[in-house]
Amino acid sequence: MQNPSARQRYGGLLCLGLLLLAWLQTAWLSDDAGITLRAVLNFLNGYGPNFNVDERVQVYTHPLWFLLLSAAIGLSGEIYFTVLAISLACLLFAVSLLFASLGSTGSTQRIIALTLLLLSSRAFVDFSSSGLENPMTHLLLALVIWALYRGEGTVTSKLLVMLLAAALLLLNRQDTVLLVAPLIAWRFLSDSAKQRWVPVATIAAMPVLAWFSFSLIYYGQLVPNTAYAKLAAGIDSAELLLQGAYYVSDSFYRDPATLSILALAALVGLRLGSGDDRALLAGVLLYLLYTVWIGGDFMSGRFFSAPLLVAAFVLALRLPTPLLLALPFIAVLPSLVMPKSHLLGGPDYRGLDMNARGIADERGFYFPNTGLISSWPPRISVGLANLDWEYRQLKGAKRFYTLGLAGLQQGPEIHVYDPLGLADPLLSRLPQGFGDAWRPGHYQRREPLGLMESLQSGQNLLQNSGLAAFYDDLRLVTRGPLWSAQRWAAIVRLHRNHHQTDRLFADLSQADFVPERPFHSRD
Repeated sequence: MQNPSARQRYGGLLCLGLLLLAWLQTAWLSDDAGITLRAVLNFLNGYGPNFNVDERVQVYTHPLWFLLLSAAIGLSGEIYFTVLAISLACLLFAVSLLFASLGSTGSTQRIIALTLLLLSSRAFVDFSSSGLENPMTHLLLALVIWALYRGEGTVTSKLLVMLLAAALLLLNRQDTVLLVAPLIAWRFLSDSAKQRWVPVATIAAMPVLAWFSFSLIYYGQLVPNTAYAKLAAGIDSAELLLQGAYYVSDSFYRDPATLSILALAALVGLRLGSGDDRALLAGVLLYLLYTVWIGGDFMSGRFFSAPLLVAAFVLALRLPTPLLLALPFIAVLPSLVMPKSHLLGGPDYRGLDMNARGIADERGFYFPNTGLISSWPPRISVGLANLDWEYRQLKGAKRFYTLGLAGLQQGPEIHVYDPLGLADPLLSRLPQGFGDAWRPGHYQRREPLGLMESLQSGQNLLQNSGLAAFYDDLRLVTRGPLWSAQRWAAIVRLHRNHHQTDRLFADLSQADFVPERPFHSRD
């Protein structure tokens, strides 16, 4: 690759400045980030990487992001601005890698085009902060792209960077590896020297193997507890597919630029793209199909930010120059004139509407209290900077219907009870208990008789004998000594006897649960 000219360097810096301004305008902290941050504070204060200090439960879906936040917060001693600073660093580093991957021919125009495409996407802009793992996902995808398209470097070094970034994607959030799985398969099948893959893949896989080993030993399972809570809630597959389709239509209604860019990239990639381009776009398609299959999410656009980054890069790389010059009109201008523009909202940005299918503008809801420019200093930063996180004695369990920032403010002495099952190893395995009264990502479970008393007393007081026996095993795994033979026998039983567990759950009746009403309703 040729060295960039002064014009290209200045153009790149100007575009980074535009992205920085947009980020400062929109930076915020989501409620779900508080779930991870509670585990971070417990971890840093010696109570383990857990949501509640008395249970070993992996409540975060993003181990790499969790570890990065833990290290940064441990060094800074502050939460709010540290989380946002890490997100901003990921954004600027990721975009710089993409700029470097565009090549030298016409790169100034292509850098500007890529910047405009990214800015036009509400999904990308909103989730370049938020405290969730999206910025790290963006960075790792950019690293994969950089390894593919840069000119210098040996084939083996490029392969190592690509596979290591893919492995870290899996470690950052397991389902995002779908974005690069077709690319890795394509590269392997087209490589005439497949023998080099074994040592390189072994090195790249080491961080993932290390984490899975830790997860199995410490948590007693390989996947986060949230996977049980959200992917095994007992919702009919057809209903989830319908909800996933609503998630796509909601994104097009609120953020038409994102889906338009995805569709245009598919057309351009098929006609003008290389094999690597098509493999990347195949990963985008695979990830989008997965998103629809699981029913999408309650945060509008959240699962489209990473595919958008890939699609925007392919468009900026392959579009002919005349079309590049038209991008300001087909990308950014519609984003500026739309109601509730994500770029022009300013300190008064609001987006309180949640549609009948439970999908919301999450930034619009939380921005008034957690936005970087919504007030100064941001109201939430004052509370987060002064948390007293000293554990003295467990004060019992309290029920919360939002785990995040509310749970974060409770401190480690309160066991936060979560009816959605995200932080509870028993509830996460139960099917959701209120028929159609659910929201994406919010699958309320009925409370088994005796569960609250069990949490408050530290004993198994469940009244259903079969469920109590199952809970004994869960308590051994999440509360027992790590290396005891009884605990490891319980881990084996939980993984081996899942069919018997399903029958146990199916045989439960309304009489086995506390009478209660759902807190979500749907048309």
